[in-house]
Amino acid sequence: VLCGDVTYIVSSGADSTVKVNCSTISNQITEHSTITIPKQGFAHCVSITSIHDAVILAMGTDDSSISLYHVSDKDTIFLTKLMGHEDWVRGLDFRSTDAGCILASGCQDHYIRLWRIALVQD
Repeated sequence: VLCGDVTYIVSSGADSTVKVNCSTISNQITEHSTITIPKQGFAHCVSITSIHDAVILAMGTDDSSISLYHVSDKDTIFLTKLMGHEDWVRGLDFRSTDAGCILASGCQDHYIRLWRIALVQD
């Protein structure tokens, strides 16, 4: 996802990690941060979006939850965990709205859930 002059690239691996990399105008890709999934779990899917200049990462795991993170300039910060599925989360996709975005999640429990995501300023 492009945010300002930085492109963020996210990947998940069989080593129980999610890696966030970034690329600037010079097209050099550097490692930004690594998220380790607890209890040797797996992230079956990841999705990333930009909401009003804030980069949000969603990670669907084998514990039937979705973890949301804020990707800042310096690190990746855990925000919250979305619960509601009953099996592995297998697909995620963001769509922008005027008020924030909608996150669609598909699961092995045969349900698709829609989550309204909005940023709240402190």
